[in-house]
Amino acid sequence: TLAERLAAHPRVRMLEPMSYDRYAALLTEGGVALDLMARNAERELAYTTRTVVYLAAGLPIIHDDYSELGSVIARAGAGWALDPADRPGLARLLDAILAGREDLAVRAAAARRLVETELNWERTIAPLADFCRAPAFRPGKTVARLAFEERARRLAEVERTLDAARRDLATLRGKRWVRWGLAAASRGAWLRWPAAAAALMVGLALIPVFWLNDRLTGKNMGT
Repeated sequence: TLAERLAAHPRVRMLEPMSYDRYAALLTEGGVALDLMARNAERELAYTTRTVVYLAAGLPIIHDDYSELGSVIARAGAGWALDPADRPGLARLLDAILAGREDLAVRAAAARRLVETELNWERTIAPLADFCRAPAFRPGKTVARLAFEERARRLAEVERTLDAARRDLATLRGKRWVRWGLAAASRGAWLRWPAAAAALMVGLALIPVFWLNDRLTGKNMGT
């Protein structure tokens, strides 16, 4: 496994679980933090806590150049922002660090200053705390939500209209003259049109009878 390979590597030191305070103290013994990840959707959106902990410990960071945190680190001079696919560039940077051509003390001071001025708890938590005290939808969010609710309302209205049309169709199919017409139209092709015409004539003649029957039935049901 990867853990077994790392444990057997002569330049890797495996550590047991420890408290945060001990971990933070251990970080101060380092020179540079390597936090360079291949690009993916999760990495583009991530704002990792461990990276901020490295900065607070005074560790200049080799970070990716595509995320928000990478640009913050590079702008503050608290590390380097590289393309993870640029292997020659990473090799040149590591050579410069190991050869002492990079002033790590200056970058370490910049890392601590970045945490103190921009990534401190008060500044990072304040927007969330303010929102929790007075939660509200963003203007654009409200418009989108109202549009969604309007679409849902219109869909429900269309479904009600469709249900009503289905009920009316079922009622219409229950009429005798409609059944006769459908039956006639379903016969052989050569009889279809004469039968349909005959059914239409009979249906038209019986409409007053059926209408009067429906009226009388409706009155009886209402009493």
